[in-house]
Amino acid sequence: MMNSSNSRYKRSDIEVRTNKLIIMILIIQFALCIIAATYATVWNFTKSLVYIKEEANSPWEKNRFLFFVKTGGTWLLLFANFIPISLLLTLELAHYFQGMFIEWDTMLYYETNDMPAVVQASNLNEELGQVEYVFSDKTGTLTCNQMVFMKFSAGLSKYSLDSGDPELIA
Repeated sequence: MMNSSNSRYKRSDIEVRTNKLIIMILIIQFALCIIAATYATVWNFTKSLVYIKEEANSPWEKNRFLFFVKTGGTWLLLFANFIPISLLLTLELAHYFQGMFIEWDTMLYYETNDMPAVVQASNLNEELGQVEYVFSDKTGTLTCNQMVFMKFSAGLSKYSLDSGDPELIA
C-alpha cells in the first residue's frame, strides 16, 4: 500500500483535442476583446465627434482605463458564443447514454465470474472500437496474454498443477 499510487485520469483523444481547441478559442477571444477595447478607447478619446459625443458624466467615460475595462467586458460578453458549451454538453450526454447501453447489454455478461459489464469511465467509450496495435506470433494467430501456472521447481523439489505433492528430482 505504501508504494501504490493513485491511477491517472484517463482522457480520450477527442476530449484532449476538444480541450486544446477550447483553450485556443479562449485565447483568440481574449485577444480580440483586448484589440477591440483598445481601438474603442483610442477612438473615444481622440476623435472629437461633437454631434455624437455627450458630456461625460460617469467616471466610466472620464477615465481611460475604466472605459477600456468597460468596453473590454462588453466585447467579452459579445464574443461569449465563441466557446461551444452545447458541444461539450452533448458529448457528455452521449458518453453517459453509451455507458448505460453498455451496462444493459446482456451479451457483455461474463459468466465465469458472474459479472455484468460495469462502466467506470464513460469518457473512453469512443476509444473502444479503435484498434491501434495488433500483436501476433509467427503463425499469425493472435496471442491471448494469459499466464497459466504450469510447473515450478525450487531446489530439489518440483511443483505442478498435476500433482499435489512435490516430487523429488533425482
